[in-house]
Amino acid sequence: MHLEDVENEEGDLTKGWEYFEHITLPRYRVTAEDVSDEDLEKANPGEKGKTSLYSVWKTDKSQLGDFGVAIGTYFHSVYWLAFIAFIAGVTNIPNIMYFWGSDYDPSQEHVCNFYFLPVVTR
Repeated sequence: MHLEDVENEEGDLTKGWEYFEHITLPRYRVTAEDVSDEDLEKANPGEKGKTSLYSVWKTDKSQLGDFGVAIGTYFHSVYWLAFIAFIAGVTNIPNIMYFWGSDYDPSQEHVCNFYFLPVVTR
């Protein structure tokens, strides 16, 4: 579908959504031998022929490079930041359990609450 096809027609919401889906949203070319989502070829906006939308959850990280280097780099960075945050959270579980448990006494003299962090003053 091209822009000329839509300009001369009366407003139709269905055609508007179709235009949005085929021009704005990212699509890939579908071939007969497409069995997996491993090697997708990005289709140009408004391309005629069999195309399909990229899946939000099933698109591989290697396919994000089709949208530009910055998009691939961004999601690669988000992946590693999430991994590091998860590891940091897991390593803090013993501290959380100690300060949540009955072994911790907030009235201890050797611990002061400075910015809500326990700091040893001796």
